[in-house]
Amino acid sequence: MCGIYGQLGRDEAAAKRMQEALLHRGPDAQGIWADDAVVLGNNRLAILGLGGGGAQPMVSADVNTVVAYNGEIYNYVELRKELESAGVRFRGTSDTEVLLEGYRRWGPDVVQKLRGMWAFAIYDARGGRLVLSRDPFGIKPLYVYDDGSLFAFASEIKGLLAHPGVERTLSGDAITDLLLMGYIIAPRTILKHARTLLPGESLTVDIATGKRTSAFFEFPSPRVEAPSDDELWETLLDSVRAHLVAEVPVGVFFSGGVDSTILALALKELSVSLKGYHIALEGRSDTRYARAIAEHLGIELTVVGLSPEGSGRILDTLPTHLDQPLADS
Repeated sequence: MCGIYGQLGRDEAAAKRMQEALLHRGPDAQGIWADDAVVLGNNRLAILGLGGGGAQPMVSADVNTVVAYNGEIYNYVELRKELESAGVRFRGTSDTEVLLEGYRRWGPDVVQKLRGMWAFAIYDARGGRLVLSRDPFGIKPLYVYDDGSLFAFASEIKGLLAHPGVERTLSGDAITDLLLMGYIIAPRTILKHARTLLPGESLTVDIATGKRTSAFFEFPSPRVEAPSDDELWETLLDSVRAHLVAEVPVGVFFSGGVDSTILALALKELSVSLKGYHIALEGRSDTRYARAIAEHLGIELTVVGLSPEGSGRILDTLPTHLDQPLADS
């Protein structure tokens, strides 16, 4: 994961505080870009473009477009070829640059071309707009603070709270959600003036007028007929294969249950040398099954024990990582 953050208007000191609050999301590199209209920041965990050319925020050659991005575009190689055939020349090998150049060619509609998970902020100086977007399944988080005078965004609530201009007023509606449901219903958050972008939402801010408009990812029409078992398996293999696009080792959280076993079988069929990680809980049979399946499939399994004492220590840190109150045990 990476962390992105920023605001409308120039306040690099505030961006630096947001950067520090989100250091855990991006240990490999940190960067801030600013002009009088916008500040963008990124804390990077490098997955692609390890040899350079993936630094963020990334600026286009003509300095008219800037992107801060968290996620992974699984079809970036195909999109890169499409852009190159249209005359685009790339400076590096990262999926970030494909996103940047894809936006320059297709505008906000670039999201309809993406296969992956993302939260990004793109400053389009020529179009006079800031575009924020979240992937259609809501895998990557993105929060927006907007009180009428300050517009800021971050990958986590704690990133917003690090900004000195963010008002720390609780949302009455969010508290009602929490008491009735045990959680806060999106797009509300615990902060009065903050909300989360919904899955598949792109929010565009016109910098000159301040007008905010939202658009949503359009899914292709679903099939009417049910797929065969073979078609379902090939679809699953295709999805797993796409998720393996990385320049770092890939592992799997392996409970030994149905989902992780099917995933491990798919990885085995794709000839992936696999490392699995399993959390062993006292008094549960999961570990026995996980070990047996791992041995059968040739998975190198790392088992981590979790005792009641260890759980207690984790509970002390959970509020920090959750960002919002949650009453679900």
